[in-house]
Amino acid sequence: MMTTTLKKFSALMLALGTIFILSFPSIAHAADTGGSDHFELTIVENKDSKSGAEIADLTIKNISGKTGTNVTFEADLPTIFHDKDLKKVTVNVGTLKAGDAKTYQVSRKTDGTVTTTPLPTTGNLPTTGATNTATKTSTSLPSTGEKMTATLVVLGLGILAIVLIIAIKHRKVAKNVLALVLLIVGLGSAATVNAAEKTYHHRDEVRNHAVELAGTTHVFHLAAEGDFENDVTPTPVTYKMTFDSNGGSAVTPVTDIAEGATVTEPSAPSKTGYTFDGWYEQSDFSETAWDFATNKMPAKDVTLYAKWNVTYTVIFDSKGGDAVPSATVTYGNTVAKPSDPENPSLDDTIKNVTDANDAPAHDFTFKNWYIDESLTTPFDFDTPITSNITLYAKWGLPIVELGGHDDGTLGTQFDRVWLSNSWWRVLKADMADSSNGNQALIIKEQALTDQETCDGDVMVQFDTTGKNSYFHDATTATGYGESNLKKVIDKYYEDNIASTYSNYVLPVDLDQPNWTRYSENMSFNTVSGRAIDYKNWVWQDMQSYYTDARFPISLAPLTNVNDFKQQAFALSYGDIQTLDKSTFGEYEYAGGSSMSNGKDIYTTLLDFGNVDANHHDFWLRSAGRIATAPGFVYAGNFCNYTFYHVVNEKLPVRPALAIQLD
Repeated sequence: MMTTTLKKFSALMLALGTIFILSFPSIAHAADTGGSDHFELTIVENKDSKSGAEIADLTIKNISGKTGTNVTFEADLPTIFHDKDLKKVTVNVGTLKAGDAKTYQVSRKTDGTVTTTPLPTTGNLPTTGATNTATKTSTSLPSTGEKMTATLVVLGLGILAIVLIIAIKHRKVAKNVLALVLLIVGLGSAATVNAAEKTYHHRDEVRNHAVELAGTTHVFHLAAEGDFENDVTPTPVTYKMTFDSNGGSAVTPVTDIAEGATVTEPSAPSKTGYTFDGWYEQSDFSETAWDFATNKMPAKDVTLYAKWNVTYTVIFDSKGGDAVPSATVTYGNTVAKPSDPENPSLDDTIKNVTDANDAPAHDFTFKNWYIDESLTTPFDFDTPITSNITLYAKWGLPIVELGGHDDGTLGTQFDRVWLSNSWWRVLKADMADSSNGNQALIIKEQALTDQETCDGDVMVQFDTTGKNSYFHDATTATGYGESNLKKVIDKYYEDNIASTYSNYVLPVDLDQPNWTRYSENMSFNTVSGRAIDYKNWVWQDMQSYYTDARFPISLAPLTNVNDFKQQAFALSYGDIQTLDKSTFGEYEYAGGSSMSNGKDIYTTLLDFGNVDANHHDFWLRSAGRIATAPGFVYAGNFCNYTFYHVVNEKLPVRPALAIQLD
C-alpha cells in the first residue's frame, strides 16, 4: 500500500515539475508591471464607408516613451463585421517605436465578406468624422516581477528537489535521469526569468468603444500588448579616497568620486612635533605629492599617505616688547627673522619731541635677538635649527647717523644717540678698547633748557661763591669740583638720567687737578707784577694752552676713588685732545687771518650749527687761559685767544657722558 502511494506521489511530482518547467518562462514573460497606459487605441469611420459596405479605421499608437516589441493589436468586432466565424481581428504589429502609430482598415464588402488591411500611415491619428464614446480601461495581469519570480523559483526548485530525492531513493534510473533533466531545465528557466526581469509585458484595453458607421452606432472592444524595457538607470561607478595620516589626526575619507574628477583637498592633519608636508599616493613618498588642483581620480580606490617632517619651535622672548609669534621650523632649516618688535613699556612719561621733528617713536629700540638671556651671544639667522630654542630680545638706545657724516655704521663719531628725551652726539667710540665698539663719549647736542638747569635760565654762572678765581686754594680745591656748573650738571643727571639709564652710563674718574698738579711743569706769566699763585697766573704759550692734553676722563679710578662713579660732566681740554684729530682745523675770522700760527684750534665735532642748536657756546670743566677764567667752546672753537669769560659770568651747559652704546 505504501509503495503504491509513493509511486503515485512520485508521478504527481514529475508531472508538476514538467508543468513548472514548461510554464515558468511563459508565466514570467507574461508579467505586467501595471502603471500608466502604453498604447492609445482609437477607431474612426473611413471616409469611404457607406451602408452595406462599412469601413472602420483602427489605430494603435505607442505613447509609453519607449520602444515596444512583440506588439499585438486585437479588436472584438460588432456583428456587422462577422464573417462566418470571424468575431475578432488580431494583428501582429511587431516593433512599434515610441510615438509611432499604425492604422488597420476593417471593411465589410457588399457580398458580406470582411477584410483587414494595414494602411501605410504612422504618426498623428485622424480624428475627423469620428466620435469616441467608449469607456477606456487598462487591465493589469498578475504581477510576476521581482516578487513573483522569487516565489516561483523557490516553489519550482522545491518540487524538483522532491522529485530527485524520491527517484534516488527508489533507484529508478529513468526517473533519475528525468529528474536531473528537469532540474537543469528548471535552473535554465530561472536564469531566463532573471534576465526577463530587465523587461516587462504591458497590456491596455479599451472596451465599449462606440463608433458611428453609415449612420448606425456600433461597439468595438480593443486591446494591445507588448514588451518594454524597464526604466533601470545604471548605477554610476564611483570610487573612494582614503587618507592615512601616519599617526596624525584623523581625516574623513571622500566617497562617491567619479573617474576623472578632482577631489577637494581636506584640512591638513596635525601631529605634535611634526609639520605636515603633503599627501602622497606612495607610502614611501617616492614620487611627487598629490596635487588636488590637477590630479584626477583614477578608475580605482585610492589611499593617500601623510608625509611629516620633524619640527622644532623657536620662541621669541621680547623681554616686555611686542609679542612675537613662535615659529615652527623643520629640522635643518633656518628660521625667518621676524619684524623688529617695539617696546613702549620702556618709554618715560615725557613725549619725545624735538624742534626738528626728528625724535624717535620710543625711548628704546630693538637691537638684536640673542641665544642667552644674559644677552652676550647674538643669534645668527643662517644657523640651521636642530632643537627647540628660545631667543631673547635686546633693547638699546636709538642711534641714527648725522646727515653729512654717514659711514654706514651706527655707533661711530658724529652719530646721534637718543637719551633722556634729547639727541646726544658721539664724540668718540671705543673709549676703552678699539675692538669692542661699545663704549662711547657723548655730548648733548642742545644746551640744557631752563627747566633742566633748575635755575629758570639757560645761562648758568660757572662759580657762585664770589671767589673770583678758578681755583679757590692751592691744595684742596679743584675749581670744577666746587663750581656751580658741576652742581647743575649733577642735578640734571640725578633728575633725568640716573633712574632710567643707569644700565648704560659708565662710571668715570674726572681726574680733577688741584692748583699744584695743574701748574706742574707748566710755564705761566705773572699778572700785574705779582707772584704767580693759584689766583694769579696766565698761560705763557698760547699753543701749549689749547693743546693741553692733560686730565681727560678715565674709565678706571685715578686720583680719587670717590670721584669714580656714574655721572654726567663738562668736557675738559684733555677730553677734546683725545678726539679724532682729522676733525680739527684752524679757525678763520671774517678777515681771513688765523688766530695763531698754531694748529688744532677747532673741531667740527663740537660745532652744533648743523643741528640747529639753540646755543653755540658752553662751559668746559678745565681752567681757562688765565686764573679767573674757566675754559669754554664757541661754535667748535676752543682756543679763545682774544676773548674769555670769567668764573662769575654765565654760559649755556652741555653735559657729557661715557656710556655703553650696546
